[in-house]
Amino acid sequence: MGAYILRRLLTSLPLLLGVTLLLFCIMHLMPGGPLAAYTQNPRVRPEDLEKIKHIMGLDQPLYMQYLYWLRSLLTGNLGNSLFTGQAVTEMIASFLPNTLVLMGTSFIVSLAIGVFLGVMSAVKQYTAFDFGVTTFAFIGYSLPVFWFGVMLLLLFAAQLKWLPSGGVHDLGETGLLDLIEHLVLPVTMLSIVSVASWSRYMRSSMLEVIRQEYVRTARAKGLDEFRVIGRHAFRNALVPVVTIIALALPGIFGGAIMTETIFAWPGIGRLFFDSLGRSDYPVIMAILTISAALVVVSNILADIAYAALDPRIRYD
Repeated sequence: MGAYILRRLLTSLPLLLGVTLLLFCIMHLMPGGPLAAYTQNPRVRPEDLEKIKHIMGLDQPLYMQYLYWLRSLLTGNLGNSLFTGQAVTEMIASFLPNTLVLMGTSFIVSLAIGVFLGVMSAVKQYTAFDFGVTTFAFIGYSLPVFWFGVMLLLLFAAQLKWLPSGGVHDLGETGLLDLIEHLVLPVTMLSIVSVASWSRYMRSSMLEVIRQEYVRTARAKGLDEFRVIGRHAFRNALVPVVTIIALALPGIFGGAIMTETIFAWPGIGRLFFDSLGRSDYPVIMAILTISAALVVVSNILADIAYAALDPRIRYD
């Protein structure tokens, strides 16, 4: 397994280089390029733009600019924000904890509810429970997320006043209960689509597994249904679902732009949205690069999970 992981990491390096090169070129093709934050400012004179180009190395050929950027990336230097002048690593570090809390909570809630509903829907196939979960999944998957978030705000924050309308904490409050109250609405908004999707995948996978001969054999041996489902069927049913779940892991870093914007949650998604609006090239590039690297890592983690769940899978 160790040799396989090392081999996958080495073969992923050219892929990551290709992705970063593509992102680098796209940034330069954007209106105004990396200097859009300055070219959109009427107070910046043409001679000042030339000085800034020289300072940032933008007067060099494109391939040299990429090599300079790649060297800085490998040393952990992601540059400075064109808007605030703050180091990008410091900006990401300050916003990341809020995103990890929001996205991590949403991921755990979605995984627990989605997998449970999927398993129970398969076990109780064609019952009222199964039809209810299926209806919920179709509605949840079809809901416009931004509309659903606004409706949650209007109902629970504006009308009923049960929950806060946004932010992480109330002014002067830092307690766990206050944080949970602020998490309820954004986590609900984020979880609705994931629960709908993962429950359908889990149901489909579970239905395929419980029809296998070894499951029928386990029942024929007199094992109770809980052990048959929990010990023999559930583990194997998770294998094809692992990829779907693993691909959601990079979102824990990247945040949710729409959710963090609607609920004024100061996370990476909100930072990315604000950086796009003010053409803050170094911040945009850093977030996209880290997200791309996490996608590659999550695929490797999915392969490792395959081997852990199914002993028949071996990587030589």
